[in-house]
Amino acid sequence: MCKLVPLTHFYGLVIVPVLAGMLAFPASAQISSNSETQSTGAVLINIDKSRQKMTVSLDGVERYVWPVSTGRAGYSTPSGTYTATSMNEIWYSKEWDNAPMPHSIFFRKDGYAIHGTYEAKYLGRPASHGCVRISRENAATLYALVKNVGLKNTEVVLTGVTPGGEYKDARSVNDPDYPPVIYLGR
Repeated sequence: MCKLVPLTHFYGLVIVPVLAGMLAFPASAQISSNSETQSTGAVLINIDKSRQKMTVSLDGVERYVWPVSTGRAGYSTPSGTYTATSMNEIWYSKEWDNAPMPHSIFFRKDGYAIHGTYEAKYLGRPASHGCVRISRENAATLYALVKNVGLKNTEVVLTGVTPGGEYKDARSVNDPDYPPVIYLGR
């Protein structure tokens, strides 16, 4: 026996999953440089590779100083001044075995980013493939700050020399003389 159900019943079956999907995957999960700024202000992120420290200033006032891990010998983090280009709450490295990069703020189009790390014990010394790693808690704080002021108002300045060298290592990871390292992101 078939029972006819009013057509309005089917609207609820469609609307509820659509709304659930919108809440599960908010549009703010990825923000690109053409996003509108939600607040005024300027964020300056200074990263000193020699000291392995990040200083974050808002409108010229120093707000945070955190330890970082920049590129280890052979995988230097590029020096220079950049404007943040995009950001993702969670990102997986396409270059390094889908390593998680929580709260990523990209500052170069070729994949260099500031992001949280699951290897916080290495903070304060070079350990990455070129990205700037910070603790996950600090990454979440920085992400929220940058999201609030906007990418175009966020400047990333990298100075200093990577301890161990600024060159790209030509040796293979399979080289038996190459030190073994477990990589979790750049």
